[in-house]
Order: sequence, then structure tokens, then C-alpha cells
Amino acid sequence: MIPKIHFDEEWVEQFSNSLETNKGWGNWTKHKMALEAGKRTLIEDFHGLEAPKHLPELNIYPHQYETAQTVIEKMNGKAILADEVGLGKTIEAGLVLKEYMIRGLVKKVLILVPASLVTQWCRELNEKFFIPAIEQRKKPAWEHVDVTVTSIDTAKREPHASVIQNIDYDFVIIDEAHKLKNKKNKKLSICKELKEEVLPLINCYSCTKSIE
Repeated sequence: MIPKIHFDEEWVEQFSNSLETNKGWGNWTKHKMALEAGKRTLIEDFHGLEAPKHLPELNIYPHQYETAQTVIEKMNGKAILADEVGLGKTIEAGLVLKEYMIRGLVKKVLILVPASLVTQWCRELNEKFFIPAIEQRKKPAWEHVDVTVTSIDTAKREPHASVIQNIDYDFVIIDEAHKLKNKKNKKLSICKELKEEVLPLINCYSCTKSIE
């Protein structure tokens, strides 16, 4: 069955008339409605998290909530998440990212992860946080995607590295960042360039060993 699609073109005539007469763009009633809508969405401070209100089906454990709240309230979004494996660093990072997006402070996002975790990160961000993350692999479109998930190996290679470094990202997440501790590791260079420019920045460590 092919659904019937109706294209409403009444707006075309109204738009043309507004262009010709320079009228009809707005009125006091519409202004007050827009102002009231803006007030209702305004978040006046950084105490507490707004994200859980928008994620009623996400099971957030107390330690994950507290971690995200600390990053937001006390660390300006720049943190190292060093929980042990399985305690939900992805959830914590997703909460922080969602919080900044809800508050209108973040739009352009870069998430660097091991190649084997690219799909998993995208799936979790989309399904659990309703964040439209997109994988960037063989033919990446860095400039045209707002929430990019890619492997560190892809990001370090040219021509990708130069393009990424010239994009004004609002937020960066680096997963498995403990693998970058070796200063001779070529993957570290792209991360250093981003660290100098970007805030907030979330580093996710697998804390099976002590971190120097």
C-alpha cells in the first residue's frame, strides 16, 4: 500500500505576500508566546542534572549520577572517568554530553574510540540518550556531522587529522584513553591538538591498574 502524501503549499502565497508588503513576519502575540517558551526552557544554574528528566527509561545508578553531576558542577565538563570495567563510563560520559546539549552549550561533538567500539558507542548514544551520533569510517564527512564517532586510528591519519584539527568542536570524548599514555604513540598527537583547543573534554580510562 502506497500512502497518499499531501503537500500543503498555502504557505508559499503567505510568504510571497510578506516579502512584497514587509508585513506578517510577527506580532505581539507571537512575540509573547516565543518569550514564554524561552523562559520555560531556560535553565538558570548548574545545580543538579536535567538530562535524567529527558531519559525516563534509562537506568542510572547513583554513582553514575553523582559522577556526571560532579563533572558538570565542579569540573566545567573536563574530566577523567576512571571507573573499573563494567561500572558504566559510557553512561557517565553520555549523561554529561546530554546535559550540555540540553543546556544548548554543545552541538559539534567528536568521540574518539577504539575501532571495535565505534558501532557500540553510536548505538548506545542513539538508543539510550537519543543523541544522533553517526559513525565515520571509510568516507567520513567531518564538517557535515554534528555528533561524530570515529576510531582514533582514523582520526590520526591524513587527510582526516588536518580536517579534524580545523573544526571547532564543542565537546570531545576519548575512550580507552589509558592507551595513549605512551608519549611515542602516534595516536597521541591528534589528541594533544584537540586538548589544547577544546572544552569540555572527557577521557574514559579502564581502571584495572593505577593511573600515573
